[in-house]
Amino acid sequence: MEQDISREDYLARKTAIQAQIAEWSAKRSPIEYDISGICEKLSNLAELLGQGTRKQQKQVINAVFDRIEVNFEGKITKG
Repeated sequence: MEQDISREDYLARKTAIQAQIAEWSAKRSPIEYDISGICEKLSNLAELLGQGTRKQQKQVINAVFDRIEVNFEGKITKG
């Protein structure tokens, strides 16, 4: 942006944007997740997955695991 705007204009815009970010950050409320009973639900995950369709099973597995790596012996090495 050199030579497009003066350094003073750049700093003024930067300060205004930083103030706006701070204002928006202060206004947003923290997200609260209800995780009560999550361990119980996870312990039954295999049973629940068996009740779903293949598409539902794939969606759940994709949500749980970012990436699964299996070695030549068939053991999961990352997931």
